[in-house]
Parts: sequence; structure tokens; C-alpha cells
Amino acid sequence: MHIQTSDRKTMNLTVLGSNSAVPTINSFQSSQLLELADDIFLIDCGEGTQIRLRQFASKKAGKISHVFISHAHIDHFIGLPGFLNLLSLQYKRTSPIQIHAPKEVLVLLENMISMLRIRSDFEIITHEIDTKSSYIIHKSEKIQVTTLPLIHGIQACGFLFEEICDDLYVKHYAYCSDTGYCESLIPLLKNIEMLYHEATYSEREAAKALQYGHSTAKQAATLAKKANARQLLIGHYAGKYANPAILLEEAKSVFYNTIAVYDGFTINT
Repeated sequence: MHIQTSDRKTMNLTVLGSNSAVPTINSFQSSQLLELADDIFLIDCGEGTQIRLRQFASKKAGKISHVFISHAHIDHFIGLPGFLNLLSLQYKRTSPIQIHAPKEVLVLLENMISMLRIRSDFEIITHEIDTKSSYIIHKSEKIQVTTLPLIHGIQACGFLFEEICDDLYVKHYAYCSDTGYCESLIPLLKNIEMLYHEATYSEREAAKALQYGHSTAKQAATLAKKANARQLLIGHYAGKYANPAILLEEAKSVFYNTIAVYDGFTINT
């Protein structure tokens, strides 16, 4: 399914994986492809990301310039070795790729590259993220990427992607996963065009969401409403929700302009 929200195309998002830790045949672990201005970014890289890239974005995968990893839980980074191997074997990449991630992920990645003997003709440039504060981790002539501290039991952060237009910063997209309900995000997300926020559980399991540092669909919608977001996308569903209809219903009861994403979902703004 392809959705375009305006005639002016400045951003394109493709959801590669929409489930949480337990994938299904139709719903892989977290990963998204974001095209903004002249750049292509990969956000998180769960198991099977390379498969989804070839399935949904085969002409774009080789052009990814930066990878942003939110935290060190395996379902958000375990696809990195396969992704890097794909760039080498399928796309014959020679230009550097930059990976932004918490220290734990970078250490694990270095060990995996060494142990698995992943070889490439391109340089892998890594940048350690401090997830405890909000600060700019990447800035180019047209784009700025800022961290969004999250609540998840371990160090975790989301990412805010802004386009620089005539010295004005347009808040195009924010990725918030994994996290419990976090009101400190509201001022950072004020008037965001599009917000992706995890919705792992329904409201009936709010206690479990709190216990494990996750959010309910209703909590995701509440945050979107308080931040005056234009569009809310929910995902990162627990494995029990083969159909996220109940999650979408709960979210829309608070914030009507909500979409429940799925693998292969694409939207332009």
C-alpha cells in the first residue's frame, strides 16, 4: 500500500519490519528506510532486513548512506551483518557507510564482523551515541538528525529527522521505539509532521507495557495528540497481535489520524 499525503514530495518512508522481537512470515523485526532530501537512511536493522530491502527497496538499498540503531536489543540490530554483506556482494559497494549506535551495539558489531569474517571494499565508519541526552548526531547541508532519549530499561533513543529549508528546520519525521510512555518527548516533537511510535500492547496490558519499557497504542496516541503531531504511525506489535486492528482502534479513539503500519507500507509527505 502506498500513501501520499501531499503533492510536494520531500520525504518517503518504507517500513521494512513492523513486529517486535518475535517475527512472523508477514511481519519482520524493526527496520525502516527513510528518504529525505538527497539522502537515504536505514533506521534499525532487525532480522531479515536484507530480505525486505531486496523485496521493497532493491534500487535504493545500495544507496543507504547512514544507519541509525536505537538500542542494543537483538531485534533492532541483528540484521547488520547480513545487511553489510548484501552491500558488498549484491551492490558491490565501494563508498563508506556510517553507522550511528550505542556503544554496546558497536562493540557487538565489531566482534561479529571479525568472527564472521565479513569482508567489504567499503569503509564502515561508526559513531557512538549517548542515548541519555538529546543532541545532533548528524548534520549536512539539508538534513539534521537529533537523538530522542527513550525509556526502555537499557540505553535507548529515538531519532528526529529535520530538513533545513532556508534556515528553517522542518520536523519531518520522528522514530520512537522502543520506549515506555515518555512525556519528556513532547517538547522535542512539537508540531511534528509524522511520528512513528511503538504500540507493543493494547490497553488491557498496560501493566506489562510499563514492566518491560513499552507503550500501549493508546499511550502512543496520547503522546501524538499532546505533541500536536500531524500524522501518527504505530508499529512494533507484540507477536500475539496477528492483526493489529485492536491497537489501531485504541489509538484512533485518542488520535484519529493514526495508521497501523505493516511490512512494505510506504508513505510520502
